[in-house]
Amino acid sequence: MLFGTFEIAICLGVVLLAALMAALGLGAQNILIWWTGLRPRCPKCLSTVNPEAYICWSCKAELEQAYVDHHELS
Repeated sequence: MLFGTFEIAICLGVVLLAALMAALGLGAQNILIWWTGLRPRCPKCLSTVNPEAYICWSCKAELEQAYVDHHELS
């Protein structure tokens, strides 16, 4: 025999370990994508907002400033 049982087991173990690590990484990535997709997002900038808010604080400040500027001009 060219290779013994021990050498074959070592090679297969490394390959199976690499495949397991890749599968765990992809599974964790899918769970992360699913989990972040459940949170509410600001419709303007897509940042995560708390469930009570509809729009993030920075976009809200921009809209309020635009509203004030518009009324100052008219």
